[in-house]
Amino acid sequence: MAINLAQEVEYFKSKNVEINITESSNIRTVFLKIRKSLTLQLVLQEDYPIAWPISVKCQTLDLNGMKPNRQEAIQNFLKTLDLELNQIVDLNPGKCLIINMFNKIIELIDLDQFIKESFDALESKSKNKNYQQSNLSAKSDSAQRKKKTQLKNDPECQYQEAKQKFKGSDSIFQRIKWDQQIDKNQVVIGYVDRFVGIKEIKFNEFKGVHEDRDGVPLHRFRYFKINDKIVWDREKKLDLITGMGDVSNFFSKTENDQDEKLAETEKNNLINDSPVLQYINGQWDDQTATVEPYDLEKFQILTYNIMSRSNFARSIDSRVSLNKNCGLENLDKIDRMPYLLRLIETRSPSFVLLQECEEYEEENLMQSDFIQKNYFFCSMKRGNNLHSNCVILSKIKPVSHINYPLSDNSNKSAQVCTFEIGSKKTKKVQKFMIINIHLSSNKVNNSFQKREKQLKNLRAFVTNSNCEHTFIGGDFNFGDSSIQENELLKELFLDDNFKDLAPNCFTFDPSSNFCSAITSSHSEPRRMDRILFRCKDKNLLHVKSLLVNTLPFKIEPQEPIKLDDYLNVKCFYESNETDVTNTNTELRTNHVNGFQLNASDHYGLECQFSFVTNEDQVKLVHKSTLAVVVPKNLSDEFIQPIRRLYDPQITRWPPHLNILYPFYEDIELNDEQESSIGDLLKVLSNYGSFRCQLTQIDSFAKNFVVFLKPDANSENILNSIYSDLKCLFDDKDNSKWNRARLNPHLTIAQPDDKKKAKKLWALDTLTEIKAEFNQFINKKPILEFEVDCLYWMTRTDSTPFKIRRAFPLGKRYPSINRGLGSLNGLLLKFMSDKKILLNGTESDAFEQKVNEVKNKIENLSADYLNKFEIVTVGSHQLGILSNDIDFSLVCVKDDFINPIDQLTQALRQDSYFSVVRPIKDALVPIIELQTNDDILTSIDVQIFQIEEKNFPASNFVFNNYSFMAGLDLEYDKLYPCSGLFENDNLKKYVYYYKDFQILTSFVKYWAKCRSIYGKAFGYLGGISWALMVVFFLRQRHEEFAHELELDQKSERFENILREFFRFYSELNWNKPISVLNSGLANEFLEKNNQKSPVNILQTVYPYHNTSKIVNDARKKNVIQEIKRCHGILKNSTDYEQVCSEELDAPFKKICLTIEFNNLNDINHLFTLIKAKILGLITNLEKTMNKLQFRSLNRLFESKNQNLNFKFQRTFYVFIYGTGKDFNNADEEFISSVCKGFIESIKILAHVNEFCISCAIA
Repeated sequence: MAINLAQEVEYFKSKNVEINITESSNIRTVFLKIRKSLTLQLVLQEDYPIAWPISVKCQTLDLNGMKPNRQEAIQNFLKTLDLELNQIVDLNPGKCLIINMFNKIIELIDLDQFIKESFDALESKSKNKNYQQSNLSAKSDSAQRKKKTQLKNDPECQYQEAKQKFKGSDSIFQRIKWDQQIDKNQVVIGYVDRFVGIKEIKFNEFKGVHEDRDGVPLHRFRYFKINDKIVWDREKKLDLITGMGDVSNFFSKTENDQDEKLAETEKNNLINDSPVLQYINGQWDDQTATVEPYDLEKFQILTYNIMSRSNFARSIDSRVSLNKNCGLENLDKIDRMPYLLRLIETRSPSFVLLQECEEYEEENLMQSDFIQKNYFFCSMKRGNNLHSNCVILSKIKPVSHINYPLSDNSNKSAQVCTFEIGSKKTKKVQKFMIINIHLSSNKVNNSFQKREKQLKNLRAFVTNSNCEHTFIGGDFNFGDSSIQENELLKELFLDDNFKDLAPNCFTFDPSSNFCSAITSSHSEPRRMDRILFRCKDKNLLHVKSLLVNTLPFKIEPQEPIKLDDYLNVKCFYESNETDVTNTNTELRTNHVNGFQLNASDHYGLECQFSFVTNEDQVKLVHKSTLAVVVPKNLSDEFIQPIRRLYDPQITRWPPHLNILYPFYEDIELNDEQESSIGDLLKVLSNYGSFRCQLTQIDSFAKNFVVFLKPDANSENILNSIYSDLKCLFDDKDNSKWNRARLNPHLTIAQPDDKKKAKKLWALDTLTEIKAEFNQFINKKPILEFEVDCLYWMTRTDSTPFKIRRAFPLGKRYPSINRGLGSLNGLLLKFMSDKKILLNGTESDAFEQKVNEVKNKIENLSADYLNKFEIVTVGSHQLGILSNDIDFSLVCVKDDFINPIDQLTQALRQDSYFSVVRPIKDALVPIIELQTNDDILTSIDVQIFQIEEKNFPASNFVFNNYSFMAGLDLEYDKLYPCSGLFENDNLKKYVYYYKDFQILTSFVKYWAKCRSIYGKAFGYLGGISWALMVVFFLRQRHEEFAHELELDQKSERFENILREFFRFYSELNWNKPISVLNSGLANEFLEKNNQKSPVNILQTVYPYHNTSKIVNDARKKNVIQEIKRCHGILKNSTDYEQVCSEELDAPFKKICLTIEFNNLNDINHLFTLIKAKILGLITNLEKTMNKLQFRSLNRLFESKNQNLNFKFQRTFYVFIYGTGKDFNNADEEFISSVCKGFIESIKILAHVNEFCISCAIA
């Protein structure tokens, strides 16, 4: 039987439990004493229990003075209690709850002895110190009356009282949840996301932390909206929900609402009435085409109040009215516009911000040939009430142009242009916002109040915009002497990381500018014009600030003007531009010879900026070098024995040939410097590996250094690399590396003290070393080694040079076997035996075959395509062995050519290819190829058609963000294009390629053996495993920093492999695996709806989750296999056991038998099976969820029993679980699903003679 509140009260009184109720405005507040130190407080509506509690919480006495562990225990208990009580509310709709809550609290206290003792201690503390009595001490009536009067009259006290009564987010959430008057569909919650700031979510879609692991805790709530209006705001202490306002009007659209909406629409129309004009075909047209990110390396912003002709005329009229004989009557007729136009043409700034640009001035600007050819023109349409007579000229096209109102009753608005920019150095697309303002003049009433409101509105607009670079320029109409306004500017902008550029100059100066003396009522110089600048990217620097157009021009007025009698203009600037970056500019006093008029009453302010990389800001140090290092096996034979005798620097330097020395102290990859590594790799990709011979010994006469000299061919290659690198690091003037040509050498002898050394020492040493060198050459004719990369090395004051990173030469990594020397050692021998590593002959044959196929495809494509390129992608680019090869044919889109059909036809006519199968319905169209040899088992050619502006794609290999972002494709079509760059892009994040190659090759082989490889089977594909390797090596780089002497021992790789499996066996797999920081990674996962049980993100935009296909069951399999491997390697090096193909025995298995006549068909059939098998397994798992299905990702040869076919292969799907419940009905269901699967294969197959059957064994 249901009970009511009165019955609950009687129940507690019968139990001698203290309970009190207060009522106010149909709200009841219940205080239930659990213990002396713990009270349960509930706020109930009048119709409780039908309406749910508005708030439920427990309160304790003050915890100050208690031991920290007891304080923490009680605080954690209260948090747990809060969740438990809310759960009682959720599970008991329409029922009285107080008794249940009381019993639950008592139960939880009794279950935890330490909590019980903590409350006992709290009560004891309060009693001993008369805690309650001291807090309830009476105050005099007069004091109380005084406090009430103060509370009534003092806004601060009222605010504090409201703050204390302010309901928390938990109370508001519960009220909205259970209040039947509130339409939940109209409620939106604003909360703080740790990575992206404020986010909004619909009330009905919200999940708390007790409902979902990714739920949002209530304390992150910042506001609630009902029908798009904020009804509760934590920051503003606004609460229209709990008795402090009526929310019913938020659910109906009244006429006032509609009027407001119409007014807002009209206002938005005014704001957006802002065209971007470009001069085309003899006229200015509004251009709406897509804007591409613009490469911006250096740029200038000029702000200039040009003083409109009408304003100048009004000022003159005012002067004339005071003094009719002053001789100024016709001065406004003088055309100043040519001097403004000449300034723009001479300085040619990237962006020009003009104020007081009325119709006359606009017409002159738009008629200028120079502006027509070089600028986009941004101005509101005349007649728009928001027109502020501001114009922005831009050399690059804005993405958007709006005018944002800064005042309600005037035309003061902020002209805002937003751009998307990049730079050749940063290679990142960023938002770039320029704001042009002209605040109210002192000539209007209440000018300070108006400017204050305008600045605050501008601040609100800037706060809501999300731009990496923000520039605010224009005429602020107050100077540095305006203390209040400068304090306001500091509070609103400068305290929020804005910089006020060029603070040491006057842009409005009646003492030097005749126009300013006419328009101003005072003679005080002021800094009216400013450029404020905020940059979130440290790579953008302010270089210089200039006052421009400071020189007047000479004119002949109709009547002579007596300057000394009327206008106190005595001096002017020495030149037409003055650097005001750092110090106050001193004016030179000159006698005015004749009448001089300035182009405006203001001077122009120009600020110059430049994008820089961190290398530009870091000086070169002698503790860093980019060099060629000689392999240990060669240096140990001759070089190091000689150096031990003659080179005192042997402990500091390995045997090397410097390319760039000194070098930058730090060129590590990070978010702000992503392009540095990419640019360096791009330069070196133009050079392949080469053989270097150390052919002769020589010495430098200047410092007596004896060295080995490389052969002429090697010297030429190294010099070419040196020149390209100097160009990359902007050293055309030889200021960083002071030699135009490199003299590559390997030092083998030098004196201890070069200053005291004599020429005789060098000659004697050279003679001795030459003798030993000749003896060595007689035994081994050539001192030769392979140069396949450059090494970046650094040292400290106390440690020798150590290798930090290797930068490979060539477009692909050197083959994995090169440079390894001996393949002795358990790991390398195992990999060699399993053909994971090829010997030199095998590797050369494979490479020759790849080039042969590539050349064939290129020649055939050239017959019908004008602009195209063939890009090798996949494992081959990383120097990792694979029997498959992937090419991407990238061509310019042509409406009259179908490259897929054309290439298919051409390939089929070439007898070199035995199989040619186009797959047009793939995300990216593919042509499958096979040849008649065993070296390449499968060849895939992907076809990409791109716009001509993005061609060639190879230009974007290492810096591909602008390319990807510029494709303007939906996400599902965009991310497949990242395959063009992914493997090459990985190189930016790899410290040493041999570590990466060995580890990735073994891990992929192991994963295939253990049947946890391949997206087709619902597991991790090759790119996912490669990304895991990169992530591990970056996390543990310091531990596995490459040995100084490049000793390629198998033991080192074995140690790295062991640690790889330990690292991932202990990893928190709920976090994303990504080279991005965790905040960005989670942002992209959320943005693209890519979250899954395993999150491994690409390194290429849009940072696709390569493991999205992996579900919880298969994630568990992967982790179990990693832990199994770690368990084996922890105690042994039994790689045969690690890679055993024997899985745990299933109780059943599905056998799909394929019979066929042509061996060339099996690859195609197996590809189809892989493409469809995951769908089969998913269907089975959904219906038979107690079982686990695990497919083996390979075919097994079986004895052919059917005489109609020559060959037979079997594909297995293992079934795990308990077999006791598996019956004939289950077997029949599996058979029926498999039959549907087989029919789909038959429909899709491009093979005539084959048969597939299914059996359950």
